[in-house]
Amino acid sequence: MKGIALFGGIALLVLAAMAGLVFLVIILARMMGGIFRRASGWEVLARQFPGPEQAPAETRTGAVKVGSVYFRYGPRFGPTPQGLYLVYKSVYSYPSLLIPWNALYNPKKTLLFWRAARSYEIGRPAVTTLTLWEEVWKGLKPDLPAAG
Repeated sequence: MKGIALFGGIALLVLAAMAGLVFLVIILARMMGGIFRRASGWEVLARQFPGPEQAPAETRTGAVKVGSVYFRYGPRFGPTPQGLYLVYKSVYSYPSLLIPWNALYNPKKTLLFWRAARSYEIGRPAVTTLTLWEEVWKGLKPDLPAAG
């Protein structure tokens, strides 16, 4: 009987420690999300170019680089007549953006995950940059200025 009570107490301690670790991981993940949101410039973009809660009909997923932060899985984006819709939902939940087409300027050739890509500065003065694969830009809005 003492063995069962001892084992039960140890099991409870282990479960409590595991719950504490899960809580700590969740807190750290949320903190990292805030750090990435600020480092990428997403927070400033969200204030300047807030997007609708409802995504447009034509959204797709793919690799995106906003500022110096790479988003490989989870970003969704799509063209609208007003601009480019962009949102990132995963462990980190970022506010949606609607970046007007005329806010994208100064295109540059670059690489994104070892593929040809195009990067635009966003806002005047520039808040941050947005990089997508070259073929994605052509599919979203073929009349955007190409990188020189």
